[in-house]
Amino acid sequence: MGIVAPKNGKLSSRRAKLAQQILRHIREHDLPKGHHLTEGSLASVFQVSRSPIRSALMLLSQHGVVEARPFHGFFLAKSAGRLGAIGIDVPPTKDEELYERVIDAHVSGRIGAVVNQVDLMRQFRAGRNVVERTLARLADEQLIERGAGQGWSFLPSLNTAEARLSGYQVRLALEPSGILLPQFRVDHDALERSRQAHLAYMSRAGKRRLMRSWRFEIDSSFHDMIAAFTGNMFWMETIRRQNRLRRLLEYRGYVSAKRVSEWCGEHLAIIDALEAGDWQGAAELMRRHLSQASLDVRGAGSAPSETGVRRLPPKPDEH
Repeated sequence: MGIVAPKNGKLSSRRAKLAQQILRHIREHDLPKGHHLTEGSLASVFQVSRSPIRSALMLLSQHGVVEARPFHGFFLAKSAGRLGAIGIDVPPTKDEELYERVIDAHVSGRIGAVVNQVDLMRQFRAGRNVVERTLARLADEQLIERGAGQGWSFLPSLNTAEARLSGYQVRLALEPSGILLPQFRVDHDALERSRQAHLAYMSRAGKRRLMRSWRFEIDSSFHDMIAAFTGNMFWMETIRRQNRLRRLLEYRGYVSAKRVSEWCGEHLAIIDALEAGDWQGAAELMRRHLSQASLDVRGAGSAPSETGVRRLPPKPDEH
């Protein structure tokens, strides 16, 4: 049977996410150029039918990742190692858009510390199911908790410069020193995936509107990954907890693509140091990366954000 493009040319979130998953699968398995990507095997891997797999592969063919050969199927057009920063933009879903709007509204003071489902439906003109899923996600991320009756409460006293500064103090105490723990071990595959995610973002910065949630995910996943390398469950949970809180505290800071690209560069420098086995250098880069954001909080009293990170001058004993 020949390969037929989907009738609906509109890029759906489901199609894009599945294409993104297939791209990750190609990288993780280091597949060679010419590898036959069969619909059946991928459908089994991702537990979906062949039709969405075919649609996702057609999308990948538009990006030059795979080659569609009539009557034969899809074949990898480049080896995994030569895919570079190719990535798939996932359009926001209604859930994602409402999630962003609710956080924006709370941080900007347009909604208070206590909300309920009916008010959110009315204020944001959203359906009941979308609002329910958004509240469930906020609760899962420990950003809100159920109150009396039908109400939900955002965590108290989070949206303050003092809270943001306290969060950075915790991170400064843990993240650089975590790299120097004796059991710290790098997962080079994870490092490479993180590098490619950063490069994929930077290749798109300024070209189109990018979801802040994607930017935040790149950032928080990087810090979660470094914490995971410590092999210390308490370290990991503390950093993950801080990242969950940061989603609420700093979400509005993820606006300027240029500024986000700057801290992407900081992350990549840390990745380079870890790849080179330079633990001390990586720890120092991490310290500087977080220190400037902490100083921004003290000086401005507004949302810090690693988007504004600048290189600190050397300490007096440095040459």
